[in-house]
Amino acid sequence: MFEKSTFLVISYIQEYSDFESNHEKFVQVSETIKSYRMACKKKLTHFVSVRIRNGPFSMFIEPFTSTTYILVVVNDADVEPAVVKLNIDSAREYFVNLADTRS
Repeated sequence: MFEKSTFLVISYIQEYSDFESNHEKFVQVSETIKSYRMACKKKLTHFVSVRIRNGPFSMFIEPFTSTTYILVVVNDADVEPAVVKLNIDSAREYFVNLADTRS
């Protein structure tokens, strides 16, 4: 998960992860997206989301809550982007409702 305005890494989880190498990967993604957002601003366009599909891998960066973006990486070419989007939308509802009940 990334903070919306600065795109700083807030948290992440991955099965069988090596903290040090994965943390560095997320920092690199954060820096890349920050650069991309700056390029969008220079062209007077708005950054909303990113979807990249390359072989068996798909990456999605989507708005998640009012203050966060979520990054989802899937390494199965059979998983359709619409299914990932549906799961993000379902999780978003849960997190927004969770935040509403705590405030």
